[in-house]
Amino acid sequence: MPTEYIRVRSGHVPEIVRSNSFSYRHHHHHRRSRCHDDCCGVSWTDYNNLLEQNRKFSQQNEELSQEKDTLKADLNRATQANKAWSEDAVRWNEVNGRLSGEVERLSGEIHILQDELARCRRSWSPADDHQIHGFKRRIKALEHELRDQEKTFSAEIRGLKEDVKKSNDVASQWKRKYDELKRLYDSIRDSTRRQIFERDAQLERRGEIIQEQSHTIRRLKDLLERYRGW
Repeated sequence: MPTEYIRVRSGHVPEIVRSNSFSYRHHHHHRRSRCHDDCCGVSWTDYNNLLEQNRKFSQQNEELSQEKDTLKADLNRATQANKAWSEDAVRWNEVNGRLSGEVERLSGEIHILQDELARCRRSWSPADDHQIHGFKRRIKALEHELRDQEKTFSAEIRGLKEDVKKSNDVASQWKRKYDELKRLYDSIRDSTRRQIFERDAQLERRGEIIQEQSHTIRRLKDLLERYRGW
């Protein structure tokens, strides 16, 4: 069947023409299409297909570039969120450590009072009858003071323990949230990096194709210009 080609003549706009068909002598069953002498050797259909394909590749290239930027933005947001959760986890660990230190300090003061009372009791001797009443009064005073201190410290310790427990519970919740976000972040990061790598590879391949097609289009345009000058 005849094929449509681009025909360029000097002083005329490019036009679509059909190639001539001819047959070799004694081979009437075999016919071949011959391009006109003034055509550029590329069919009009192929030329249009090439332009359309180049347009689609350019559009896909732009879409892939936008998708790549979106993935990078998602990765950056996940990184910032991970940083915020990490800072919160550090802060709660510091609070927990401070409260634990306060409990230890109060426990140490109670032990000091108990040791002082024990020393006072050990210092009593039956030989020192004149000091018995004095020591008894001192022991009673110390015992009363110790009971008051124990009540005060016990209440503070209970409060601190409750605060520590609450802090530990909150810290555990933050830790679970942090671990969950960390897993999500790692998953998004790995997936995003893979997708970015794949998109970069696609963009590179598409860029090469677009470059080749652009070169072909320029070559065809140059041919058209040369034919137009004839």
